[in-house]
Amino acid sequence: MFGGAASCNLYISGRVTSFHLIILGTIIWAFPILAWNKVVCPLLSIIFALGKMAFITLYENPINHS
Repeated sequence: MFGGAASCNLYISGRVTSFHLIILGTIIWAFPILAWNKVVCPLLSIIFALGKMAFITLYENPINHS
């Protein structure tokens, strides 16, 4: 009877561990997506806008067309 209780406890702790691993995996999977949307995309947008502004300033400036 004691062996059954021990195996039951191991089984329950195994389920809890699996549940925690699923949650941890979901967080690890979702974090790069959130980081991309909140950090990388705005930085890329700013860099692209600055590059476009520099291109317009350097190459489409009427002073350079003599």
